[in-house]
Amino acid sequence: MSAERRKTALIGHTGRMGAMLLRHWQAAGHTVRGVDREEGGLDGLRLGEAVAGADIVVLCVPAQAFGEVLGLLSPLLEPPRILVDITSVKMEPMRRMEAAYHGPVVGTHPLFGPVAKADDLVVAVTPGQRAEEAHTAVVEELFTSFGCRTFRTTAEEHDRAAAYVQGLNFVSSAAYFASLAQREDILPFLTPSFRRRLEGARKLLTEDAPMFEGFTAANPMTRDAIHSFRLFLDLVESGGLPDVVRRAGWWFREE
Repeated sequence: MSAERRKTALIGHTGRMGAMLLRHWQAAGHTVRGVDREEGGLDGLRLGEAVAGADIVVLCVPAQAFGEVLGLLSPLLEPPRILVDITSVKMEPMRRMEAAYHGPVVGTHPLFGPVAKADDLVVAVTPGQRAEEAHTAVVEELFTSFGCRTFRTTAEEHDRAAAYVQGLNFVSSAAYFASLAQREDILPFLTPSFRRRLEGARKLLTEDAPMFEGFTAANPMTRDAIHSFRLFLDLVESGGLPDVVRRAGWWFREE
């Protein structure tokens, strides 16, 4: 059975990501019922109404509310209903969902924000232990129906990659600009390349900072990523800058 013929409950549909997903899924022809704390919908009654008859239940809530909402939700779930999340960390959320619900669980991580270009619409998909191929395929179809590209991974592979790509980018940017903060003496020396980096980090360190702080702290692989980065700083300090620059050139190699 295709995703278009299944009913989906979206828990957290008024948040930025939830509202985006609701809009795209409805435009793609899916039947989606949203419920959110902001509308008084997590009092049990409204949550039960949203989940009733749903074949797919998608958790789209902040990390700090994940456990509470999962606790309210789990008594309402029965197999073969598919439980899905969109969190930016996968190991712990997958463990908690599979402990709370004995039906199929499929973790996802849209690797883009609420406003994204078509080329950015990539989704990592993490099938749970009790998810069969059909369950995973239905969840993938929810995303491919509005132009996303999906790929499958494990929770551990995901968290390791996310720690480097997202977590370390955030942590290193925050540390770099924090080390220069309140240095009025350097302001006359700012170069165009510095200003480009500063502007590139603006949204990351202001508007998106609480989100990145949350999932960076929740990712068990973050410490490994920071340790690896520190090793390269130590190499630079000991005179190995040319080697570090050559290694960094991997990103700019000829295709």
